[in-house]
Amino acid sequence: LNNYLSCPLKYFYKNLLQIPSSYESRLEFGSAIHESLEEYFRRSSVAEEILPKVELLKCFDNLLTGKSFSEKEEKKFKERGEELLSEYFDAHASTWTHKVELEKYVKRDFKTIGGESITISGMIDKIEHLDGLFGGKVNIIDYKTGRSFSEKTKEEKKDYERQIVFYHLLLDGYDDGNFTINQSVLDFVEKNKKGKFEQHSFPVEKANLDELKQEINRCVTEVLSLEFLKKGCGKRDCEWCTLI
Repeated sequence: LNNYLSCPLKYFYKNLLQIPSSYESRLEFGSAIHESLEEYFRRSSVAEEILPKVELLKCFDNLLTGKSFSEKEEKKFKERGEELLSEYFDAHASTWTHKVELEKYVKRDFKTIGGESITISGMIDKIEHLDGLFGGKVNIIDYKTGRSFSEKTKEEKKDYERQIVFYHLLLDGYDDGNFTINQSVLDFVEKNKKGKFEQHSFPVEKANLDELKQEINRCVTEVLSLEFLKKGCGKRDCEWCTLI
């Protein structure tokens, strides 16, 4: 959805045609950080306790070797990753729980204004169960690497906040409504320029959900009518518009 709202042609090439992305070492690094956190919490869940820092660093080192880095890149990212994960652990481990679900794929039906039934879906990095695994309050956690929220552009911030609202729409009534969302958090694993870790969240109101539903409906209408193929975003520097 964010791709479509950024540029309908970006959605066409990236989501429909699925043109492969070019290799970028920073994205590979972000993937290694993300996967190491997933593996660490998976092990903590099995052990039924938050494991020590050394286990998180082991997960990272193991996953790093499987990435497509040059020898020089691997050395650089190993040092950077171990440092940031160590500091991240020190900052947050006291608040963590081992009662989690990881890489949770959720989908649901969505009725459009035009009467069509479409499927909306998303992959959630981590669901923290605050009461128990079978009900109660949960936190939705989405990991982010790179620049922190305060350092993003206005458009990037809106995309990120749309993601939070989307999670709420996606999980509304999910699992027969046995749990409720306490908060959805964008958890930035790298420090900002002031040397602080950021976690961004905000209360999702009905107005936020209504706006998101309108955006989904517009997207559906334009895609099903194929109207979106006739338009781009109109931005001068858009790499996707230049492909037509």
